[in-house]
Amino acid sequence: MRAKTLAAWWADWFDPRDPNLLTLRYGQLMHVMRTGQSALVSSLGTVFAIAAIAAIWHDLTQVLIFTVAGTVCSVIAHVLFLRAAERAKSETTYRAANAYYMAHSVFVVAAMAVVGVVWIPGDLAPNVFVMLVLVVCATVRVAHQAAHMPSAMLSMLYFMVGIGLCLSEWTGLYALLVVLAVVVSLMLVDLSWRMCETVEAMLKLGQSERRLLAEQQRLVGELRQASNAKSQFMARMSHELRTPLNSVIGFSDVILGEASGPIGAPIYVEYLKHINDSGAHLLRLINDILDLSKIEAGRYVLREGTVEARDVVDDAITMLRLKAEEGGVTLVNAVAPGLVLSADELAVRQIAINLASNAVKFTPAGGTVTWHSELRADGAVALHVEDTGCGIPPEDLDWVFEPFGQSASGYDANERGTGLGLPIVRSLMELHGGQAEIRSIVGKGTTVTIVFPSERSHAARKAA
Repeated sequence: MRAKTLAAWWADWFDPRDPNLLTLRYGQLMHVMRTGQSALVSSLGTVFAIAAIAAIWHDLTQVLIFTVAGTVCSVIAHVLFLRAAERAKSETTYRAANAYYMAHSVFVVAAMAVVGVVWIPGDLAPNVFVMLVLVVCATVRVAHQAAHMPSAMLSMLYFMVGIGLCLSEWTGLYALLVVLAVVVSLMLVDLSWRMCETVEAMLKLGQSERRLLAEQQRLVGELRQASNAKSQFMARMSHELRTPLNSVIGFSDVILGEASGPIGAPIYVEYLKHINDSGAHLLRLINDILDLSKIEAGRYVLREGTVEARDVVDDAITMLRLKAEEGGVTLVNAVAPGLVLSADELAVRQIAINLASNAVKFTPAGGTVTWHSELRADGAVALHVEDTGCGIPPEDLDWVFEPFGQSASGYDANERGTGLGLPIVRSLMELHGGQAEIRSIVGKGTTVTIVFPSERSHAARKAA
């Protein structure tokens, strides 16, 4: 059990897999590394200060050995710190940076722990100085490294050295010093643990604040987009609804006032046609708005059934044939026969009519609108409607799927639409678990593809 716990602790610090834990450990490492930037100067200063005091009681050869060893360890520690700093640029390199920092900590501790070489057997006064140096170094390092538990625990090496030296004497007084060292070391371990938990809590709080701030910024961005969308919707609604209503009211006022002569005058037939066209456009607009609102509110319920794809396209072509002939556009149904889908027939018909209507609307005289099908390798069914119209600029391809989104290249079309046809197509396809795709080349034409997933294809099930 202890081995398992130790392994888990080791993994938490040296190989954290959880992203949140990795972020926390990286923050703790960066926290202690900020205190290590001046480690070389402080280590060398401490080594020379200890050597100067030790020279009073100890053999100069021992003092020189301590000074050289401490200096070498301090320099190596600084080189390792620089390596750690190079790799501590991001969380992705935490493991390498942490390994170098731990190696740095080992040599920092060793730089002071070699003070044990000046220990004089049987001479209490200078040996108490050595013990004092070890205790002070351990205490200072625990305070500095408390945020990084593995590095802080290395400070216990000071006590291990001191206890080992005292045990080599083994007198009553040195036994008391061993007891004192054990008590102080336990107190420092407890202090280090508590300080580490405090730093962890502060870093977690900072992470939570950053996440909340990011979420707040995301929500503010969404609210701004929603506000902009609402403003655009209201502006377009105002224009789209007023235009046909103004025609209806204007022409009906002319007729009621008999401005062009008695009611029987032939000109009124033309006015009535304008009224009828405007009323029909207004009805289409309102129907599209209601359909889209119903879909987006999640109140549109699919009535599942079997749908023959070619028959649906035939119906759409039949409905638009007169309009296509008036515009000089040829309609072609090249959808493969026998392609049966599990879908809502009314929804699929609306999709087909919207796509065919758009294609005819933006295809000039002499052009062609062609439907064809594709059974993909994964079993999905794709229906393509391809026109030879004006095409859509690349920057407008995403925009045309937004409510009231219309490409600027289509402004010269004979009839302006509501800008809701393609958004309704996309929404209905998403209800079927499919998708709508578009590709276009300006001046050559546009192809809109609707893709039904394999589970809606009878042909795919038969093949399976």
